[in-house]
Amino acid sequence: MTSTPVPAVQESLLELFQAVKDKLESLRAALPQGAGVDGVVVEEEVASEVLAQAEPLGMAVYFVSTETNGPEGEAGLPEFAPDGDKIFASVLKAGTREFVGAVALPASTPWQRGPAREVRQIWSLASLSEAGGEPLAKTLPKDATLWAAALMRKRRK
Repeated sequence: MTSTPVPAVQESLLELFQAVKDKLESLRAALPQGAGVDGVVVEEEVASEVLAQAEPLGMAVYFVSTETNGPEGEAGLPEFAPDGDKIFASVLKAGTREFVGAVALPASTPWQRGPAREVRQIWSLASLSEAGGEPLAKTLPKDATLWAAALMRKRRK
């Protein structure tokens, strides 16, 4: 028995995107078309259960590990991401345990309030070694305002 509850992936996403849709409609904006979620990041102890739910939806599942030694035979993760954010954990793919990258704590986190304080950046192994590299993704808490803002930024790109 795990101490971390296993989230109901489809129900959670439907609830989140209904709230995002309501938020955008209140701003007289339409929900952008396309995939809003590329994958989910969960705790290792629930990764296999979440993977079973997410695979039929076409979503990848990753988990965070405090192991920062890097893939077998390779050097450990750097202490900082290219943008100066502090790396504190690695990201592995659920099911295969493939080493994907690192999780960084944005430098602005101590000054953030509310759900924005929970945003983390995911860096791929390749982007960690590039000067001026960009994060692969951001993790967002289940907050309609943050998701609406992120989807609108993605639409503009």
